[in-house]
Amino acid sequence: MNVVKFYCVVAVCCSLLLISVVTPNVNATPHAFWALQDDEPNFNVTLGSIYNSNINPTLLQEQSDFGFQFNADLNLVHLSEGYAWQALYKGNIARYQDRADTQYQSHHLKLGSAFFVNDKFHFILSGELTQRDELLGQGISKQKKQVIKPDQYVMPTLTLSGVYGSINDKQYLTVNSLIQSKRYEEHNLYASQFDHDRASIDVELGIAVSDATHIVGFSELSHTNYIDDTRDDSDMKRVLLGARWQATGVTSVKALLGAYQRDFSRQATQKGTSWLAALNWQPYDYMSIEFHSEQTSLLSELEQAGNNQSHELGVTVTYVPNDDWTLVGQHVKRTEQVEGETVQFNTDYQLTRFSMFKKVMQHSQLSLQFSAVDEQDNRGLFHYQQDQVKLNYHLSF
Repeated sequence: MNVVKFYCVVAVCCSLLLISVVTPNVNATPHAFWALQDDEPNFNVTLGSIYNSNINPTLLQEQSDFGFQFNADLNLVHLSEGYAWQALYKGNIARYQDRADTQYQSHHLKLGSAFFVNDKFHFILSGELTQRDELLGQGISKQKKQVIKPDQYVMPTLTLSGVYGSINDKQYLTVNSLIQSKRYEEHNLYASQFDHDRASIDVELGIAVSDATHIVGFSELSHTNYIDDTRDDSDMKRVLLGARWQATGVTSVKALLGAYQRDFSRQATQKGTSWLAALNWQPYDYMSIEFHSEQTSLLSELEQAGNNQSHELGVTVTYVPNDDWTLVGQHVKRTEQVEGETVQFNTDYQLTRFSMFKKVMQHSQLSLQFSAVDEQDNRGLFHYQQDQVKLNYHLSF
């Protein structure tokens, strides 16, 4: 109820402040709201084929399969005096040959508006609706056995953000609040145990100490309420402090260190170290390297556990030798410590992916992607490997 009151107060403030709005400065925000510029395509279609070496990791015997997929993305942004709006849709349909009765679908719709008070201060209000079929062996079916029907969820989200300044100013401040609801269809008996509501607020403050360096503070507070009374509700707090260094226009480093604490309605409080590190480096015009590392607390995908301490490390290398070719290599390693009243174990996840993109015509390109996943726990009860090959044709307007 307090979160709802907060939204109402901010909405009234927005209405009053809009009297003095100005033309939006799209470069004055650290947010990724402006995902589309005038010279970029706003409609993308992808047709492709998929090979999967282990289509259902929950089965005792591995089974490979071949399938087809269709993606459609629409992204519209309109800038006007004092405000801007965005309409975004992403849809995906995939069907496999040996599982003709199963069709994986995902649909994501987002509508957002930004209201500009002046050159430095603006609000962003957005609503999102997601419907997704989780792949077998992923999501809440990841450590289950003999799951035949994919889990499907519907997730509406309401987000309100306030932004003052930008990462190029001496000071900037962002405040993000979120209300989210996640409901699973009862395709499997365990699915309803993961239905929950979530509310969160986070604040990031940056203060310049030199032309290239900001001291950055970040704090986050969230509450998760499970609909099933057998599940443990929780409150999570996280505080980080560090710095952001903008070496050049294309090279930056961000490193934050702190701690998290998750309080449960029944089980003991769990706490630990948290950090966030990111490096964006472009040593040459034709090559860029992105590195990230994060440790935090996540909601568990097991009924018996309430908290996963997740530590992720990843690197992405992009190589563009000319206007026609783009090569991308990626590796991600994630370790999760699963903690509950009756269970405690670790899982290790590794993803290696290599993608090649070849421009065919002005608005189209071909892509070939190879990926390999390996995931296991230290109890010896869960281990699967999954290789994928995708060949896609992309068309943009």
